[in-house]
Amino acid sequence: MGYSLPTQGYNPGFVPNSLAVGAYIRDHPEAIQRNDLDSALRSRPGSFYAEEDIAAAYTMLNWRGEQLRVVAGVRFEQTKLASAGNVVVASGNDYRHIFSGLHLQYALTPSINLFASYTMTIQRPDYADTAPYRVIDIDSQDIDEGNPNLLPTLFDSLDLAFDYRPNEDLLVSWELFYRDVT
Repeated sequence: MGYSLPTQGYNPGFVPNSLAVGAYIRDHPEAIQRNDLDSALRSRPGSFYAEEDIAAAYTMLNWRGEQLRVVAGVRFEQTKLASAGNVVVASGNDYRHIFSGLHLQYALTPSINLFASYTMTIQRPDYADTAPYRVIDIDSQDIDEGNPNLLPTLFDSLDLAFDYRPNEDLLVSWELFYRDVT
Protein backbone atom coordinates (compact mmCIF):
# COMPACT_ATOMS: atom_id res chain seq x y z
CA MET A 1 0.00 0.00 0.00
CA GLY A 2 1.49 3.32 -1.03
CA TYR A 3 1.10 6.81 0.31
CA SER A 4 -0.41 9.48 -1.90
CA LEU A 5 1.18 12.91 -1.93
CA PRO A 6 -0.86 16.07 -2.40
CA THR A 7 -0.89 17.05 -6.07
CA GLN A 8 -1.38 20.77 -5.62
CA GLY A 9 1.12 23.13 -4.00
CA TYR A 10 3.68 20.43 -3.16
CA ASN A 11 6.46 19.16 -5.37
CA PRO A 12 8.46 16.34 -3.75
CA GLY A 13 11.12 16.57 -6.44
CA PHE A 14 12.69 13.49 -7.95
CA VAL A 15 11.49 10.24 -6.33
CA PRO A 16 13.51 7.18 -7.35
CA ASN A 17 11.84 3.96 -8.35
CA SER A 18 12.13 1.75 -5.24
CA LEU A 19 12.20 -1.47 -7.28
CA ALA A 20 15.08 -0.18 -9.39
CA VAL A 21 17.02 0.97 -6.31
CA GLY A 22 16.50 -2.40 -4.61
CA ALA A 23 17.67 -4.28 -7.72
CA TYR A 24 20.77 -2.07 -8.01
CA ILE A 25 21.74 -2.63 -4.35
CA ARG A 26 21.17 -6.39 -4.71
CA ASP A 27 23.31 -6.53 -7.88
CA HIS A 28 26.06 -4.17 -6.59
CA PRO A 29 26.48 -4.74 -2.82
CA GLU A 30 29.99 -3.22 -2.92
CA ALA A 31 28.44 0.16 -3.76
CA ILE A 32 26.96 0.45 -0.28
CA GLN A 33 29.20 0.94 2.75
CA ARG A 34 27.54 -0.68 5.70
CA ASN A 35 28.20 -0.06 9.38
CA ASP A 36 26.20 -2.62 11.35
CA LEU A 37 26.40 -0.74 14.67
CA ASP A 38 25.42 2.60 13.15
CA SER A 39 22.63 0.95 11.17
CA ALA A 40 21.23 -0.80 14.25
CA LEU A 41 21.35 2.36 16.35
CA ARG A 42 19.47 4.36 13.72
CA SER A 43 16.99 1.59 12.84
CA ARG A 44 15.94 0.60 16.36
CA PRO A 45 15.29 3.72 18.44
CA GLY A 46 15.71 1.99 21.80
CA SER A 47 19.06 0.41 20.96
CA PHE A 48 22.31 1.90 22.15
CA TYR A 49 25.98 1.25 22.71
CA ALA A 50 27.79 2.04 25.97
CA GLU A 51 31.34 1.51 27.16
CA GLU A 52 32.47 2.24 30.70
CA ASP A 53 36.01 2.16 32.06
CA ILE A 54 36.60 2.42 35.81
CA ALA A 55 40.07 2.83 37.28
CA ALA A 56 40.27 2.47 41.05
CA ALA A 57 42.75 2.30 43.90
CA TYR A 58 41.96 1.24 47.45
CA THR A 59 43.78 1.12 50.75
CA MET A 60 42.52 -0.34 54.01
CA LEU A 61 43.51 -0.57 57.66
CA ASN A 62 42.20 -3.36 59.87
CA TRP A 63 43.23 -3.07 63.52
CA ARG A 64 41.98 -5.06 66.49
CA GLY A 65 42.67 -4.13 70.10
CA GLU A 66 41.42 -5.81 73.24
CA GLN A 67 37.94 -4.25 73.10
CA LEU A 68 38.04 -2.09 69.97
CA ARG A 69 38.22 -3.05 66.29
CA VAL A 70 38.80 -0.41 63.59
CA VAL A 71 38.41 -0.92 59.85
CA ALA A 72 39.16 2.17 57.76
CA GLY A 73 39.61 2.57 54.05
CA VAL A 74 39.86 5.05 51.22
CA ARG A 75 39.01 4.34 47.57
CA PHE A 76 39.68 6.54 44.54
CA GLU A 77 37.68 5.95 41.37
CA GLN A 78 37.81 7.48 37.92
CA THR A 79 34.94 6.60 35.59
CA LYS A 80 34.89 7.20 31.84
CA LEU A 81 31.65 6.50 30.00
CA ALA A 82 31.08 6.69 26.26
CA SER A 83 27.73 5.94 24.66
CA ALA A 84 25.94 6.15 21.33
CA GLY A 85 22.28 5.95 20.45
CA ASN A 86 19.92 7.01 17.71
CA VAL A 87 20.46 10.73 18.42
CA VAL A 88 23.63 11.86 16.69
CA VAL A 89 25.62 13.64 19.39
CA ALA A 90 29.05 13.04 20.79
CA SER A 91 28.47 11.83 24.32
CA GLY A 92 30.54 10.82 27.23
CA ASN A 93 31.08 11.42 30.87
CA ASP A 94 34.23 11.51 32.97
CA TYR A 95 34.21 11.89 36.75
CA ARG A 96 36.44 11.20 39.74
CA HIS A 97 35.53 10.57 43.37
CA ILE A 98 37.24 9.71 46.63
CA PHE A 99 35.25 7.47 48.96
CA SER A 100 36.09 6.83 52.58
CA GLY A 101 34.82 4.35 55.10
CA LEU A 102 35.29 3.96 58.83
CA HIS A 103 33.87 1.09 60.90
CA LEU A 104 34.25 0.82 64.66
CA GLN A 105 33.23 -2.09 66.87
CA TYR A 106 33.55 -1.81 70.62
CA ALA A 107 32.96 -4.75 72.97
CA LEU A 108 31.36 -3.10 76.00
CA THR A 109 30.97 -6.50 77.68
CA PRO A 110 31.27 -10.07 76.33
CA SER A 111 27.55 -9.95 75.41
CA ILE A 112 27.18 -6.26 74.35
CA ASN A 113 28.77 -4.71 71.25
CA LEU A 114 28.53 -1.13 70.01
CA PHE A 115 29.03 -0.32 66.32
CA ALA A 116 29.56 2.93 64.46
CA SER A 117 30.08 3.19 60.73
CA TYR A 118 30.51 5.97 58.19
CA THR A 119 30.68 5.22 54.46
CA MET A 120 30.68 7.11 51.20
CA THR A 121 29.27 5.13 48.26
CA ILE A 122 28.20 5.59 44.65
CA GLN A 123 25.38 4.41 42.40
CA ARG A 124 26.05 4.95 38.72
CA PRO A 125 23.17 5.60 36.31
CA ASP A 126 21.96 2.72 34.14
CA TYR A 127 23.57 2.63 30.71
CA ALA A 128 20.18 2.97 29.03
CA ASP A 129 19.61 6.25 30.90
CA THR A 130 22.92 7.73 29.70
CA ALA A 131 22.69 6.76 26.02
CA PRO A 132 21.79 9.61 23.65
CA TYR A 133 18.54 8.24 22.25
CA ARG A 134 15.04 9.53 21.69
CA VAL A 135 11.90 7.45 21.16
CA ILE A 136 8.65 9.23 20.33
CA ASP A 137 5.36 7.38 20.85
CA ILE A 138 2.99 9.07 18.41
CA ASP A 139 -0.16 7.56 19.97
CA SER A 140 0.48 8.60 23.57
CA GLN A 141 2.59 11.63 22.61
CA ASP A 142 5.26 10.49 25.09
CA ILE A 143 8.93 11.17 24.48
CA ASP A 144 11.50 8.92 26.14
CA GLU A 145 15.11 9.96 25.89
CA GLY A 146 18.44 9.28 27.49
CA ASN A 147 20.69 11.90 29.04
CA PRO A 148 24.43 11.43 28.40
CA ASN A 149 25.21 14.10 31.02
CA LEU A 150 23.73 12.17 33.95
CA LEU A 151 26.01 11.98 36.96
CA PRO A 152 26.06 9.22 39.59
CA THR A 153 24.17 9.38 42.87
CA LEU A 154 26.46 9.74 45.89
CA PHE A 155 25.61 8.51 49.38
CA ASP A 156 27.04 9.50 52.76
CA SER A 157 25.84 7.02 55.38
CA LEU A 158 26.15 6.96 59.14
CA ASP A 159 25.11 3.85 61.09
CA LEU A 160 25.02 3.32 64.87
CA ALA A 161 24.14 -0.07 66.33
CA PHE A 162 23.78 -1.82 69.67
CA ASP A 163 23.90 -5.62 69.83
CA TYR A 164 22.99 -7.65 72.88
CA ARG A 165 23.56 -11.43 72.86
CA PRO A 166 22.23 -12.88 76.14
CA ASN A 167 23.00 -16.44 74.92
CA GLU A 168 24.21 -18.29 71.83
CA ASP A 169 20.68 -18.64 70.40
CA LEU A 170 19.46 -15.05 70.77
CA LEU A 171 20.62 -11.70 69.40
CA VAL A 172 18.79 -8.43 70.06
CA SER A 173 19.93 -5.55 67.90
CA TRP A 174 19.00 -1.87 67.54
CA GLU A 175 20.25 0.28 64.72
CA LEU A 176 19.98 3.93 63.78
CA PHE A 177 21.08 5.21 60.43
CA TYR A 178 21.28 8.43 58.49
CA ARG A 179 21.82 8.72 54.74
CA ASP A 180 22.52 11.86 52.73
CA VAL A 181 21.88 11.47 49.00
CA THR A 182 23.31 13.87 46.39
